Amino acid sequence: RGIPLTSEQEELFKRCMQLEEGGESGEGWSEIKSKSKDVDMSMRYFPPKKGERSVGTGRAVGIIDCSAEEVAAYLFAYCSRQRMLKSQEKKDPARLV
Repeated sequence: RGIPLTSEQEELFKRCMQLEEGGESGEGWSEIKSKSKDVDMSMRYFPPKKGERSVGTGRAVGIIDCSAEEVAAYLFAYCSRQRMLKSQEKKDPARLV
């Protein structure tokens, strides 16, 4: 089964898995208006337990018509160090990594 998780890691893992529950049926996901007609976007949020941070996630589903290499290059450029530094300076709460 791999490396054993601590009880704290196990709890976090369970909470992350709960975010995806509902699967393709869309249960628990709220639709978000997309700027593109070719991309479906949605969000799911779980209120925090007392004293904890909130947990939420977003997803976008679309078709990418390019090679894996082009996708990797785009993501590398999109998540560049320069962009991450700007986000840290602005203290953005979330960032794609």
